[in-house]
Amino acid sequence: MNSADPMLLLLVGNIELLAKDGHDIPRVELNLCVNGLIIVGDLISSLEFEKRSHKMMKALFGIHFEAIDETARKVKTTHTEIQGQIPEFLHLGGVEFWPHNLTEVSDAVSTKCWRVRISSIDAFRIEENFTPDA
Repeated sequence: MNSADPMLLLLVGNIELLAKDGHDIPRVELNLCVNGLIIVGDLISSLEFEKRSHKMMKALFGIHFEAIDETARKVKTTHTEIQGQIPEFLHLGGVEFWPHNLTEVSDAVSTKCWRVRISSIDAFRIEENFTPDA
């Protein structure tokens, strides 16, 4: 079993803490390598991932927002409750998948949300256009 990169854990953990405390999340575009596949997307919090997933499920299955909102309120925790917990998953939005044998850019598969177990990530890169003040 792979162990997760401590720098990536710190980055994801800080994004989660900011989101749980209600702060704006800076845009951080990541390039991940998972078993030779390159995945590009914006790092989002698990709360944002859940919100987007619920919207997609509502569109697909007609789930009522009231029930979704109530569930979201029940699972929301505070900064102090998650301190010391190590994140297990990383969440991305606006995702593109780039297999090593891709021949045409237009063939790249994409999705709005994606979730990966952090210990499965072989390597990562923070996009160079990241600015902490943005």
